[in-house]
Amino acid sequence: METAESILTTMKAFLGKDDPEGAKVFIQQTETKEISDAAFHRNLAMICEDLGLIPRAILEYNLSLRGGPKQVPVLKKLAVIYQDQGDVDKAIRIWQQVIPLAPDDEEPVYELGLLFEQNKEWESARNLYQDAYERTKNIKFQKFIKELQFQSQALALEERGREVSPEEALLSPTDAQLIHFTTLFSGREAVYARQWVSPTGNSGYTPIHEPLTIHVAKNHILGNYTIGIYQLRLDNTVNFIAFDIDVAKAAIARGITDRKIWERQVQSAHKLACQLLDIAASFELTFYLEDSGFKGRHLWLFLETPVPAKAAKRLGEGLLSQLPPPPAGVHVELFPKQAFVSGEGMGNLIKLPLGIHRKTGRRGVFISADGQPYEHQFAYLDKVEKIKRQKVYEMIQRVFGPPVSKTLEKGEVEPPSREEPSSSEVVVLQPVEEYKPDQDLPLQFLLNSCEVLSLLARKAVEEKELTNEERNVLTYVLGHLDKGPEAVNFLLAQTINAGPNMFLKSRFQGNPMSCPKIRSRVPHLTSKANCNCQFDPRLNMYPTPLLHLQALKTPGALTADPTKLSAIKLQQIVKEYIKIKGDLKRLQLLAEGLEKTLIEVFKQNEVQQIPTTIGTLKMLTSGEGAQSFIVEI
Repeated sequence: METAESILTTMKAFLGKDDPEGAKVFIQQTETKEISDAAFHRNLAMICEDLGLIPRAILEYNLSLRGGPKQVPVLKKLAVIYQDQGDVDKAIRIWQQVIPLAPDDEEPVYELGLLFEQNKEWESARNLYQDAYERTKNIKFQKFIKELQFQSQALALEERGREVSPEEALLSPTDAQLIHFTTLFSGREAVYARQWVSPTGNSGYTPIHEPLTIHVAKNHILGNYTIGIYQLRLDNTVNFIAFDIDVAKAAIARGITDRKIWERQVQSAHKLACQLLDIAASFELTFYLEDSGFKGRHLWLFLETPVPAKAAKRLGEGLLSQLPPPPAGVHVELFPKQAFVSGEGMGNLIKLPLGIHRKTGRRGVFISADGQPYEHQFAYLDKVEKIKRQKVYEMIQRVFGPPVSKTLEKGEVEPPSREEPSSSEVVVLQPVEEYKPDQDLPLQFLLNSCEVLSLLARKAVEEKELTNEERNVLTYVLGHLDKGPEAVNFLLAQTINAGPNMFLKSRFQGNPMSCPKIRSRVPHLTSKANCNCQFDPRLNMYPTPLLHLQALKTPGALTADPTKLSAIKLQQIVKEYIKIKGDLKRLQLLAEGLEKTLIEVFKQNEVQQIPTTIGTLKMLTSGEGAQSFIVEI
């Protein structure tokens, strides 16, 4: 039998080699019940949890408790797992064990109270909070008791058929609404910030190194505290783009002493926000307008999947470039402000909506273009549209794409400028004949023959960014082809950092970039590639990738396999195929999990159908006892 030390060593070796699948197979084949080492089982359980082996993690945590049943951290881990799995009864039993073991720990009380509220066990929750208050004298528990009374009354009214008011609905969010809220506004993992205001009127935010849970979101909405999030996630991606349009600090002092001046300043900020709404709409983008609760407006654009912050920032800058200069006294900020953060940095934060601004006591709410708050805020959020990742790149290309070609005199050459575009420059694309790179025979033959050019083209398509030197190599080689401007512009348009002045307007004449110069410009690529092509010395020309095209003049030079002549197209197809297969598997697993949860909900409530805002959800049972669902619109 394996020893505790050898098992952990083997697991760490697998993980050190970035081989989680190997670690999973190893632990599933390894028996540990005979090992009586509580610390070993606890450590192994945490590793299994990270690997997604939840049943095995539960087993190991229980084996750890066998050697020490009063281990509070282990009991907490088990309770959280059972909560995540929807096994509420087990979670409740464990939290009830933890509270007497850790009487000063507030977390078990919060979590157990949330479970009681979910089960509508109002009296149990009230007794729990009352005991916690008497034990700790923490006034938060008194607030929880008041909230319970409000929630139970609102539920009773709703069950009797009286419509709940918008304010009551906002202050009694369901778990589903809170989950949707935290998903829309998620940012940096395992940290958020709480707003503070000093007696002198100064305000700021304090980082709280805890996850943004639905419990935190609920306290934010109830006004117990106000939170903001650090937008950039650990991998420098973001889930939304936002604009903060405010009365500038210099103008606040004047506005505070004169209400009419203040209202004019806020109205100027609102008018500018509406202009940005119109600009976004012209690009088929839907922004959501919020009264921030203090001195301006927030606009939110939600993303279907996380997008690199540099791409989100680029799109935001493009939209701002279409906006006229802000009026005096109005300031505009774009989020994300940074393309990336490194080390312990977290970047800038933004206050979340639906909470109370601590300085003014006003709630941040979503409003229409005419300034009126939407009656049901969560219902409004339920209908938000998220844009796809690909559309972000398409919009960047529309704003920063190649300018309209102009007619040049015969023999005239206009090389591309390497200057970045000014922030105020606006580019409007005109319809042009569609260029299809996979049908451009010289381009595909060249990409198939020169590994360096192939790597550059793939980087443009897949990574969406090229350095200046990489861009120059593509431009000063491919720009000499018959369809050189089209080929260069197609590849540059795939990137997010190519300005309008970088695109070609005509084919280059003269000498293309040589192979030695390419090696000096992009050694990080040529060192990876087989950059040592030997050309026919009878050509009497200096080496350049374009010499590969001489082979096209040789009979039989073309291969019968078309995929070898469509390097870009092939890479796109393969990448898309792998992505779709992965998405299908993830969606299938997600659907199975949601179905399981729905079945439990229907069984516990002893119902066969539930009305929703979309239609009536009905559970069907087959002759074999299998359940499925349909929605009647």
